[in-house]
Amino acid sequence: MITFFFSTIGLESISKEEMERLLESENLIKFKPGRRSVRVEKFKDASANEMYTVNVMVGDDEETLVEGGRPMNGYRRD
Repeated sequence: MITFFFSTIGLESISKEEMERLLESENLIKFKPGRRSVRVEKFKDASANEMYTVNVMVGDDEETLVEGGRPMNGYRRD
């Protein structure tokens, strides 16, 4: 799972599908065809700014749901 945070300014009425396209157009993530697992929610941060939290399932123990995007640091499970 990876989580992105965005201000809602200029994106107030963006749909889930538009957010998925935004993630790809900004080269943040590239989804495998037909393999999107994204959850988008609005919240207010500590300064009362309205924000989006966008959770993307990138895979599980058996398969990967994305195939690219910006390089990111891994997280090691023990």
